[in-house]
Amino acid sequence: MTRKPFDWTKRVAVACVVLCVATVGCRRSGGEAGLGEPEFAATFEGASTDLEQTRVVATLDEPMVEGTNTVWCASFQAAWKRLEEDLAKAPVELEGEPALVDSLNRADDPRSIVPEESLYVAAGWTRDGIIEQIQKEVSAKFPGKTPPEFDDNEMRVAVAYAYLQAQIKFGLPYFQNRDPLVFTAADGQRTEIHSFRTPLPGANVDERLREQPSLLFENHDESYNTIDFAIDLDRHSTPSQIVVAVVEPGATLAETLASVERKAKEYAANKGSRDSVHGDLIVPDMSWKVSHRYVDLLDRNFQNQELAGTWIGEARQDIDFRLDRGGAELRSEAIAMAECVSLEFVVDRPFLIYMKQRGGDKPYFAMWVDNAELLRSWKNEPEAKAGEAKSQEAGQSENPSENGARPPSAVKEDLQQPGAAVLQPRVTAPQPEEAEPQSDVVSTDKKPDAAERPADWAQPIELEGVPNLHKVSDALYRSAQPTAEGMKNLKEKLGVKTIVNLRSFHSDRDEIGDTGLGYEHIYMKAWHPEEKEIARFLQIVTDPARQPVLVHCQHGADRTGTTCALYRVAVEGWTKEQAVKEMCEGGYGFHEIWTNLPKWIDAIDVDAVKRRAGMGGGESQ
Repeated sequence: MTRKPFDWTKRVAVACVVLCVATVGCRRSGGEAGLGEPEFAATFEGASTDLEQTRVVATLDEPMVEGTNTVWCASFQAAWKRLEEDLAKAPVELEGEPALVDSLNRADDPRSIVPEESLYVAAGWTRDGIIEQIQKEVSAKFPGKTPPEFDDNEMRVAVAYAYLQAQIKFGLPYFQNRDPLVFTAADGQRTEIHSFRTPLPGANVDERLREQPSLLFENHDESYNTIDFAIDLDRHSTPSQIVVAVVEPGATLAETLASVERKAKEYAANKGSRDSVHGDLIVPDMSWKVSHRYVDLLDRNFQNQELAGTWIGEARQDIDFRLDRGGAELRSEAIAMAECVSLEFVVDRPFLIYMKQRGGDKPYFAMWVDNAELLRSWKNEPEAKAGEAKSQEAGQSENPSENGARPPSAVKEDLQQPGAAVLQPRVTAPQPEEAEPQSDVVSTDKKPDAAERPADWAQPIELEGVPNLHKVSDALYRSAQPTAEGMKNLKEKLGVKTIVNLRSFHSDRDEIGDTGLGYEHIYMKAWHPEEKEIARFLQIVTDPARQPVLVHCQHGADRTGTTCALYRVAVEGWTKEQAVKEMCEGGYGFHEIWTNLPKWIDAIDVDAVKRRAGMGGGESQ
């Protein structure tokens, strides 16, 4: 491009260097990981042009692209506004009128939405010592940060600079998962990734950790599967907060953020003080460093009178973000020369993550995670277990209490399933998902002889691919986890219409495939069953259009036994004593460790559950 002659005293290259550092969690000063959390390597470190599924945008109103991560940090915007204010003395005008300039000019000045102690912005002429001023003031305001360096370009005579450092420290660290979380991208691509989580119910941990996250809103279906939700990862963090939200994306980050904030306000107005996260919270780890150049702004002459004869020689933003159980770090550098229910809050699909000043309306960092390109892939790293040991050293152990609520030897499925983590001194290694119970999980349920078995107890059936299968009634079958072949046989040979899955961390979608079977997923925990789960089960099994129904858990013994026992009482009029006797002695493999289940059945108000299920009150015994 041919350059016009210009006044050297006004030659300008605006260096907008914005380093946005956000630390979320228990991080110590100096960038040291809290509670000994080991530093893990960045998933990506390099230029944005080397990323295939991620875009960096300058403003929140830029359109998002389907199938692509979208990252925004206020740093470049802050530097641009200082350029307008101190150098251009007006909204910036560039040769060719690129759309990005108009978008940046219309965008709000982010300086008012970032905590004062977190942001530094400056602009000025090199002849007036702006570079030396920036280096001195940044070092004074952010001790420990290396002063920014600028190249020795004799063409540059002006600089606009911004540095943003926001730290959010969790009061207590979350627990690191020992097993991979399977993240499903918008295009269906499944990737095993690292993640952190809240402790399991019954674990012996500081109860403040359970209350640390705050539920901003949630919506769920009739089976209590979460449709969308948003959670503040530490309700007590100040002056900033970090939010993760599993929602449908809007056309832009701005639209998506507005939707989350609107739903949060509506939920707050209706829920009162009910904002605790009752259920499992599992969030992906991530660590990445991206350098992005805004090429649409490069080599364009300024049209502003104050900057006549000059052009933008460089426009770059560097962003460094990290999120793990102990914290998150965000660094962004921009350079321009010239009702209480137990739910599963598992972030295993596209989500929004953003940081903002607590009480503020707008964020200073936002990212739509549409795929796993910048998440911590499980297969590329050794299993991370150091965090668990450090949690024990800090006095936090996930050992269940001794009251039967969460026995240490009965956690095989939670240890094995993606996204689950448990610290168990008595369990030295995760068990295979379909392994038999460990030696200290004793089943006293011996299969009775055919001659001794009461005729009204569920009758055993042999069917390929469906272990522990029994016929409870013409409307109901029970079993352990069926295989894909088993699902096909259930439909074709027994005429089953609906599958009810009681497992917490396993979906039957793959096994059901294209069989046409109806499917319901009730997330039930043997150590913490709830009336709503039984009510939903009764709604399904008493619907003639969905019969016959097969209900199963992993082994077809404990959770399945509980639902079938209450079916006997609520639908068939058995006494609780009769139903519990069949559950424990019927040959299904009931594990005596679950002493809480017979007690829970004895205490439950079956008539209230029937009313909740729409069955009306009865005279259940």
